[in-house]
Order: sequence, then structure tokens, then C-alpha cells
Amino acid sequence: MIEQVFSKNRHDKLGLTWKAWAAIAVVAAIAAGGMLLLGEAADDTPVSATPTRELTPQEQAVLVKALSPGLNQPATIQWRWLPLSTKTFEKGQGRYCGYLNAKDGFGNDLGFQPFLSAVTTSHGHIDSGELALLATDDEALATVKRMCAQSGYEIP
Repeated sequence: MIEQVFSKNRHDKLGLTWKAWAAIAVVAAIAAGGMLLLGEAADDTPVSATPTRELTPQEQAVLVKALSPGLNQPATIQWRWLPLSTKTFEKGQGRYCGYLNAKDGFGNDLGFQPFLSAVTTSHGHIDSGELALLATDDEALATVKRMCAQSGYEIP
């Protein structure tokens, strides 16, 4: 399913883009106990006790620009922004979770799917990001939910 979400024109011999391979690498690293790209696991502070704030319009624009490339028909992606949790922000890096509705390889809407992104920050604001994982199947959904919860986001 992941390969249907990513652009048709950038596939390897198996039909996967570099971003799909990156998502697979993140899942493998997490399963192996590493935290590639995403830092150490957060503490067990309840999500409801985590300080949050709304994303600024500038941060939303940064994330749209950073996360859209590699997805099918980027101009048609719909976004649902969650309040920004600063729970895992450390040394200019952190995580952001939200929802996006992209199109599959056939042009059909997938419906809103949770995503996990790695972001860089300065002065407490997001200034770049990269899509780490999009929950397009049950295994990816479980990983996104767990990693987002560790970061102070609630993905039902």
C-alpha cells in the first residue's frame, strides 16, 4: 500500500521510492530498538499533561512544503493539524504528528491517515521537516500511534 501513496515517477526496481524505503528503514530501526532519525524514546508523561500550542501558519506552510513531495498529487493533499507537542524537542530536533489525506496511485483518496514526521526547530518553532512514516496499514498505524504517544500526541 505504501508504494501506491508515493509518486509514480520515482520508483526503484521493486516499485518503491526512496521515501518508502526511508519509512521501511524507520520501522526496522524502531523494531530493532534503535531510534533512527527520531531520537530517544520519551518518558511516560500522560499525553494530556504534555504542553502544546497551535501550529503557526508559517509552520503549517513549512510542513506542507517539506512533507508533500513524493506523495501523489501533492497539491490535492488535505491536512488536519494537531496542536504541537514540545515533549520531545531537544537540541533543535523533534517530532510532529498529524493527519493527511493523500491519493493512491489510482487517484483515489485514502482518507485521513496519521503521519509521523521528524522536524528541526529553532527558538521553539518548526523550520523544516521530513515525513518519517505514514500509517497506510495496520503495522504502520501501530508504530505511528506508539511513536506519536511517546511524543505527546494522541492518535485514536
